Amino acid sequence: LDATLPMLIADRARIRQILDNLVSNAIKFTYPGGRITIGACALHEASDAGPSQCAISVADTGIGIMPEEQARIWERFYRPSNPLAEESGGLGMGLSIVRSLTEAHGGRVWVESRPGVGSTFTVLLPIRPTEHADG
Repeated sequence: LDATLPMLIADRARIRQILDNLVSNAIKFTYPGGRITIGACALHEASDAGPSQCAISVADTGIGIMPEEQARIWERFYRPSNPLAEESGGLGMGLSIVRSLTEAHGGRVWVESRPGVGSTFTVLLPIRPTEHADG
């Protein structure tokens, strides 16, 4: 983690649910001996006003997602046609929940993936400055 990562004002349980779903998928779709990396960093806009967004990523060296399926993975109950995906169980709700919770926090989520190489899911959340009472 970035040592300068500011506190994120968000629903702790929902952020935990986002991470749980992404990490669970990474585990399901990464073969033994593969690697899963979780990270977070603050993103700054052009001004020096401080960080405005927090990027949380979950990357794996798993089976990856076919390009034609990448837009559909966010749909409720959608399950990729890959045999490992079929064996892994699940209802196909995890990524739909991730997207809904991320958007409810004013953020967005996307995937970068290549079949046979792995996937990186990135959740971008706004950092809301804490309110300071004057005087």
